[in-house]
Amino acid sequence: MRTIRQRYLESVSDRMASLRAQYELTNLEPGAAENAMSVQRDPSFPDFTTPNRIQVITVTFSEGSDPARRAWLAKVKETFDYAALAALIK
Repeated sequence: MRTIRQRYLESVSDRMASLRAQYELTNLEPGAAENAMSVQRDPSFPDFTTPNRIQVITVTFSEGSDPARRAWLAKVKETFDYAALAALIK
């Protein structure tokens, strides 16, 4: 299994390096420091004092090209109970 993985990584390493370079060039622009992209960690999240408690649930609505599916998903979005979901993870 390691050999297969190693060969795969070798075969895609050039492509991965190219994509990383494109990403860096897209998101790297000159300018003032106050306009720079930055991330500040929320000190209250995640709560490491309760590692066995669910702290995040992701809900995704994926629409396709089928009109019937779009109508059904629109109804799901309108009626989805986010408050009940939030209550589950508290």
